[in-house]
Amino acid sequence: MSFQLGVLLVIIGVLLLVLSFVLRRVSIGKDGKKGIGLDEVDEGGGFSGGGVVMLGPFPIVLGTDSSAVKIAVVGALFLMVLWFCFVLVFWLFS
Repeated sequence: MSFQLGVLLVIIGVLLLVLSFVLRRVSIGKDGKKGIGLDEVDEGGGFSGGGVVMLGPFPIVLGTDSSAVKIAVVGALFLMVLWFCFVLVFWLFS
């Protein structure tokens, strides 16, 4: 049972990665025309982004500015709570 759930979670994760890549590449510009390419950056040429690497229940948060890090921390907290819920459920029912 847990093996099938693990495989299902990996498949869902890969599908989410592919979907995010496709949605990122197909963007709608400011003029409303649909085009393929990178999203437009602000006039300063800056870019902001962030991410989370989960090592078990422990997150490693990365980001280019404080707002991206705050969003990544919220995501990391959500993933930690989700992980603890899965562990608790499997511990109670096994």
